Amino acid sequence: MPKSHALNTENLAKVDDGKIAAALDSCIRQALLDCADRPNEDKARKVTLEITFAPIVNDTGAAMDDVQTSFSMKVSTPKLQTRDYVMQTRERSGQRGETIVTASFSDRPAMEEPEFIKRDGSIVRDTE
Repeated sequence: MPKSHALNTENLAKVDDGKIAAALDSCIRQALLDCADRPNEDKARKVTLEITFAPIVNDTGAAMDDVQTSFSMKVSTPKLQTRDYVMQTRERSGQRGETIVTASFSDRPAMEEPEFIKRDGSIVRDTE
């Protein structure tokens, strides 16, 4: 018979042969990688572990026999976005008389240092 373990933080890594701990580690890694990729994004990254419990009652419905337990985890990172662009539009008639609208943009010269956009819309250069 397999050995029984109490569910607690010490034994969490043993649940489901370590798959839950591995998934949680993966979420932590994703959050940290996002911090490293976007150091000027000041909004926090969040890792959430949710454990739910639902009682399983006995045949008489008078007492609980077991508890159905599920684990879910997720990582939340700030959305990725670019600066706003103003594009010129052009309207023309198509071959069947339908209206076709296109938007175009101009090439920008390459920047010497990378720029990052903060939540408030301000631009921060990597050298600041």
